[in-house]
Amino acid sequence: MISLSLIVLSNTNSNRIFDMNNECFKTFIDSAKTVNKNYEIILVESNKTSNYNYEAPNLKIVVIDEIFNFHKFLNIGISHSKGEYYILSNNDVVFDKNWLVELFKVANTNPILKSFSPYDARSNKLPNDVVLNNDYVCGYQIQKHIAGWCIVVHNSVIKKIKKLDERFNFYYADFDYAMQLIKYNINHALVTKAKASHLEGRANNQGKQLELD
Repeated sequence: MISLSLIVLSNTNSNRIFDMNNECFKTFIDSAKTVNKNYEIILVESNKTSNYNYEAPNLKIVVIDEIFNFHKFLNIGISHSKGEYYILSNNDVVFDKNWLVELFKVANTNPILKSFSPYDARSNKLPNDVVLNNDYVCGYQIQKHIAGWCIVVHNSVIKKIKKLDERFNFYYADFDYAMQLIKYNINHALVTKAKASHLEGRANNQGKQLELD
């Protein structure tokens, strides 16, 4: 079985976005090596005329010729994935080299946890003392515990909730995800030492940032 499936949505219509995608892929690949886990990368591409050539290994590009729908496109990415964990990420994310080391420290010692978010001081609005004194913090609050720009979810969660609700085509999609976790009693944790940078404002995909919030 593949351990990690990175699922990224993009409308790659400029060199800037292409470079952003590459940076996301490269930092993810470097982090996957630190935990010695095999991986795949699923790029769900909205630009059907895109002819950019990526060198990232284990990359599959799925071109969608439909009106953009955030949850629908993520569901399509998930349907093409075989990982034990799905990493649902914006393309404007740069991963710390050891973020997966820290995430799996928490996951392996707390098997009740099946959904995770990495930590970015700019995005996750938690008091500094909470972050400094805890390896992880459980909860469902948006922009605190759940970082819509990157969610790591065990495949058993998707099997439970079936799929992401496609009525949420962009806005409030993260709220719906949180409510699904609560509904099915699935525990979510913000892993404070699993660090990633969400480069808000640099992305211009689909005419707006590909965020869940």
